[in-house]
Amino acid sequence: MAPTSEYRVGKPLGDPSISWTWFPLRHLCHWWDGTTTDLVYGYVNPLVILLIVGALTGTVMCALTLIGRSSRGTDRNSTG
Repeated sequence: MAPTSEYRVGKPLGDPSISWTWFPLRHLCHWWDGTTTDLVYGYVNPLVILLIVGALTGTVMCALTLIGRSSRGTDRNSTG
């Protein structure tokens, strides 16, 4: 992480206006001179998408496994 002072180098004094969105994940500082600084790194949005896809894939695979076991009538505790 960079120190907070690095985000304000060469910028006018005063608090910037801030805007943010959930998708794509973004947190922008709007400076008085018209420039913006995005505080969310570029690799964060692809990483979030990969995590969501992985979680959904795991959930679907688990559900299909459970459905397959119940339709065959097999049980781990059965002796047959």
